[in-house]
Amino acid sequence: MINNLLGSVRNQYQTLNGKQKRFLGKYFILINFIMLLIIAFLGERLYTMRKVEMEWIGERVDRPAPTKEEITHLSNMPAIDTSIYMMRMSDINMKEKTMQVRVVVNLDYAESNFPDGTPGIGIFNGTLKEQQQVSRRIKNGRVHEILRLTAEVEPYYMLPMYPLDLELISVRLSPKVEDDPYYFRLVDFQDMTYVAQNDYQLVKTGFVNEVESDVTASLTDSQHQVKYYGLTRAYMLFEHKNVYSYLKTVQYMLLAISIALFALLINAKTNSPKNGRVAVIGSSVFALSATVFQLNASIKVINALTIIDLFTFYSGLVILICFLVTIRTLRLLDEEGYATAKLFDQIMFITIFIYTCIFFIGVYLYA
Repeated sequence: MINNLLGSVRNQYQTLNGKQKRFLGKYFILINFIMLLIIAFLGERLYTMRKVEMEWIGERVDRPAPTKEEITHLSNMPAIDTSIYMMRMSDINMKEKTMQVRVVVNLDYAESNFPDGTPGIGIFNGTLKEQQQVSRRIKNGRVHEILRLTAEVEPYYMLPMYPLDLELISVRLSPKVEDDPYYFRLVDFQDMTYVAQNDYQLVKTGFVNEVESDVTASLTDSQHQVKYYGLTRAYMLFEHKNVYSYLKTVQYMLLAISIALFALLINAKTNSPKNGRVAVIGSSVFALSATVFQLNASIKVINALTIIDLFTFYSGLVILICFLVTIRTLRLLDEEGYATAKLFDQIMFITIFIYTCIFFIGVYLYA
């Protein structure tokens, strides 16, 4: 279709006089400038959002192991060597605030450090719901214990990048009581679920041990005290870059754009199509609004710029441009005649159509 339209435009353009060619050339340059400006602005916003996402994830995934100096701050606290096996987790759901996980935990620690039994386990980024002991044995003064835990963790969903988001799901063990003088030291983490997370794909698993500190004021004097504690992060990184999911999200936005864009090919020569074109472009606004309401119902609304906002902004601008093009076309009918008005519509249609393809394909490939 586009090839045939390009051939028709080329043939019609050759029949125009110099004044008409200069007029169409001016508007061709103008529409290219406007579309480039729109895409450049939205591209810069997308680059910033992507950078923030990667930096946020990188700070939690690519952290180096604690230095010897940091570890010395924990020398007076017994370490519990810990292995975590993810057995089950609920689906990633952008509307839910928590996610239920079931893990098996292997603990290895000195019996003398915990004479009263198993050390208390807490979930730093959630709530421990159930704890069951599977086995416990003591050899050479060390306790080897296997526990089954059910917890609700609080994931920090990367909603600004939806539907091309990366999701970092973490399980972070900590002492049950914050001030208890021991810490968990992760030595292994494995995913045993082998179940796809809807249209999310697991791309990386790993674990991080961290040494954190808090500064507190002394109650007896004005000096400040620094308290150190060990934290762990067993993580699973999921990628949402799926063509089907992407198209499913933007399909109705593309429909709204298509309604407004193909209205430019309606014959504007007679009175009825004049009114009909404006009505068709107006209906695309309702299609876009319905899409935005649908998306807001499926994910949490956040007070930040999102990719969905970029899509909505671009779609709205294209619809507005199509409306302005129609107004100019109706004036051209009186000023330059039907042939020039028709060619003007076709040039605008081809240009906007190409930039729309570049925008939506470019966002998917980059993000």
